[in-house]
Amino acid sequence: MSESEAPAAKVYELKAQVNQLPMQVRLGVMSIGGVLTAIVIFAFVGLIPHEWAFMSILAAIWAVVILKWLSRKVLWIVRHATNISLKMRKDGITLKYGDPDNQNRTEHIPWSELKAIDLPEAGADWVTFFFYQRSPLDLSWTQVQEEIGDLSFINAVHNWAPHAVVHGKLSGFEPKTRQLSYTDLWLHELDVAPAHQLPNFLPDGTLLQDGRYCLLHLLGQGGQGATYEAIDLKDPANHRGVVLKEYIIPAHKGETLRKLSEKKLDSVATLLGRLRHPSIVRLLDHFNEDGRGYLVLEYVHGTTLKQLVATEGPQPDAVVIDMAKQICDILEYLHGLAPPVVHRDLTPDNLMVVIDGSIKVIDFDVAQEMSSARTTTIAGKPRYMPPEQFRGTPTPESDLYALGATMFYLLTGKEPEPMTVCRPQSVKVGVSDELESIVALCTQQEAKWRFASATELKDKLKEAELAREHR
Repeated sequence: MSESEAPAAKVYELKAQVNQLPMQVRLGVMSIGGVLTAIVIFAFVGLIPHEWAFMSILAAIWAVVILKWLSRKVLWIVRHATNISLKMRKDGITLKYGDPDNQNRTEHIPWSELKAIDLPEAGADWVTFFFYQRSPLDLSWTQVQEEIGDLSFINAVHNWAPHAVVHGKLSGFEPKTRQLSYTDLWLHELDVAPAHQLPNFLPDGTLLQDGRYCLLHLLGQGGQGATYEAIDLKDPANHRGVVLKEYIIPAHKGETLRKLSEKKLDSVATLLGRLRHPSIVRLLDHFNEDGRGYLVLEYVHGTTLKQLVATEGPQPDAVVIDMAKQICDILEYLHGLAPPVVHRDLTPDNLMVVIDGSIKVIDFDVAQEMSSARTTTIAGKPRYMPPEQFRGTPTPESDLYALGATMFYLLTGKEPEPMTVCRPQSVKVGVSDELESIVALCTQQEAKWRFASATELKDKLKEAELAREHR
């Protein structure tokens, strides 16, 4: 996982059918309450006979009972007659209306507007969102369990809306039993992972490695440490700029864990040090100092593909084809080594486009040689990982899956669904049939149904490019 993505930034989604209680029902209840109050007052002062008042009160009580029954029916009708998808993200709740009258309308509600949540009582199937300046939202708890699971739902609310009051307890009902997928397990681990308090960042001007490297400023931070821009004071070529990637070595957790962390850093440095490709960031040095390990990397002037889409939006077919072909060249090199190297984290965060339009891979933290591809740990970003990688058995085809998911992101500007065949035409109009087919084939759930190699994928991209030129 790269520095730019931490579990807290992670994107959780819930798609469920929601319904809104019509305001007319609430106004009706308030009106009946007002009428009852007036009848009691009029009877008390003698303006109407007591018999009339008694009959009117009985009628009003029956009206309340009937209105309550009707409100439930209206709620059910609204719930099933409208198609409103609910997405829960870090920045808030987004409602997308799918009924004919509001086909293209979306509504965003920031988490700061969420006041409280009522979990269902035993035997009930309603969870209700209460807002400060909006009508409540009700949705099916069964569907919540089926979509993301009850614990993930509660964790998302606690992480993103800690001010909101949650009424009810999970122990008040039995969660629906279901077979957990690898996606469920991975996302749940991200949900409940304890927050790690990082040590203080090193200040600008800090000298490391006996005064050789001078830190200029912090570039980013993540769960393992931080990344700094620095200069090499002993480099004769006018103090070249470098990147220092920092890894916290947990010495306070025991000698065994410290040695394992140092061994991990050495293995990353050894692997990266033997890679020689113009599109792979170069390792210049590595060292340990004051409980921290450092990789010294060449400084790449450019922007990540994630930043590119964030600033410019979805990319045209021609641009995506060109980038994908370049990434295929990188994968041809990695998979052609002896033993082959599987990157395992080929995502928009770890791919950078430089000024001349060329692509560079800037992160090899979880790359692995095929000779040791059976692993007890799961590494990578869930949305870009195929099923076999969740099982701890990545293959070269796993990188092709990640490339297909990255192409989907570049074409649509949307994150791919975890372990799903990606179809960009379902999100963005205008994507060519050739690219639609390529992305779908890359993201097949079974490795044997994907492209056999990066070379085969690159040949298919060239065909798509020719087809586009002849249109």
